[in-house]
Amino acid sequence: MKSQCGAGGTTAFTILSNVWYSLDEEAEVKVKASKGFQQENVDLFVMAFSDRGVKVLSKKETQDVVEYVIYLPKR
Repeated sequence: MKSQCGAGGTTAFTILSNVWYSLDEEAEVKVKASKGFQQENVDLFVMAFSDRGVKVLSKKETQDVVEYVIYLPKR
């Protein structure tokens, strides 16, 4: 997922929501988020929809970036 997040941009939460709602089947998506605001938005998305089966399959942190693999179940 590539997108501009931050001031004036769409949040990672919104982008992930749109990706999930556009899918017709379950999927694993790779997400790269900058540490800080973007990372918090990804974590918030997963937490908000964990009761619907969304979960982090893997999470790898580097100096400036967090790489996720997120499972999105069929809606």
